[in-house]
Amino acid sequence: SGSPQERLPLYGDASEESARILLRAAQIQRPVNDEQFNQTVEAERCQRYNLEYKGRTTRRRVFYGSLIADDSWTTISTAALENYGLFHTASFVESNLTQMNIQREMRFAPASENLDLLQKRGLFGPETKV
Repeated sequence: SGSPQERLPLYGDASEESARILLRAAQIQRPVNDEQFNQTVEAERCQRYNLEYKGRTTRRRVFYGSLIADDSWTTISTAALENYGLFHTASFVESNLTQMNIQREMRFAPASENLDLLQKRGLFGPETKV
């Protein structure tokens, strides 16, 4: 219902105002800076790392994966803002057990606002699959 720009922001279980500010900013869709692909700059970047530039004219997307549990929305939204449009896929794994093998309630349960916020609000970019 409506474009991501028109929807009201979701906040999940974020209670701190700083986290809510970051989440609001992370849900604003913006262009990914691919139009300014400069082959000279890319060739120089490869040379710095002793790699051969082979003439690629589009950005390569990388994969991001992480365990997730009680991470603050401040941390999640900061990572999303700093890496916007960089990832092809961002994958998160949540366990219902702690590292001490103690049962824990799932925070990103199916149909929860937290899961919707993480997966469907474009936090990591308009084309990033979460």
